[in-house]
Amino acid sequence: MQLASAFWAFKTFAAAVEIDLFTRLRDGRRVTVSEIATELGIHERPSDVLLAACASLGLLDRNCAGYGNSAVAEEFLVSGRPCYFGGYVRFLDHREYPAWHGLVCALRDNRPLTSGPDEQESIFLTDDTLPNGHDVVLLSMILHDWDEITGRALLRKCREALEPGGVILIVEWLLNAQRTGPAAAALMGMNMIVETVGGRNYSKSEYVTWSRDVGFQGAHIVHFDAVGANGAVVDRKH
Repeated sequence: MQLASAFWAFKTFAAAVEIDLFTRLRDGRRVTVSEIATELGIHERPSDVLLAACASLGLLDRNCAGYGNSAVAEEFLVSGRPCYFGGYVRFLDHREYPAWHGLVCALRDNRPLTSGPDEQESIFLTDDTLPNGHDVVLLSMILHDWDEITGRALLRKCREALEPGGVILIVEWLLNAQRTGPAAAALMGMNMIVETVGGRNYSKSEYVTWSRDVGFQGAHIVHFDAVGANGAVVDRKH
């Protein structure tokens, strides 16, 4: 049931961001159901339900003075704050979510839904070489956008751009060797079906193989737990 209704939580979250609920409640402000209903120009029933739902998700809390931002909402969901995350929530809601309604078509046609194949150019691909003389090249959430042939070509360009002894860092949601998870990596791959011509998420062993085949040596994996990635393949040009 939780899997089937997971969109309830996201759309509640996105709606609250869209109406700037958390920005309205910044700096410790507390409101009652009727107060926020009046401020937003909506009826009390949806106001009551929205506030309760946001509280259940840990985005708001409530005391005798009314509802207010939780600590996480105050830090990440107040517009203008250094770590504001609402723009990304809006991006997902306005661009990604509608496209995912056509996921079955994307699976059947093997074509992206958010842009045409001819629109997916990149400086990584259109330029024959990258600027050279570098000690480090960071590819953070880049290679999953492309098919294997393109990914290998990009790694080759990166190697040519590095000085001897230079390091490449491939930061990604890495699939396990069995390609059974983790879920964030596998589902990002599904998003690439919607978004890209040839992208998918790859396993750490695949990236290590590509890296070795284009001439890097000594690859090792650094695992970590972050919002947008779970590991890095670190390799060196000798």
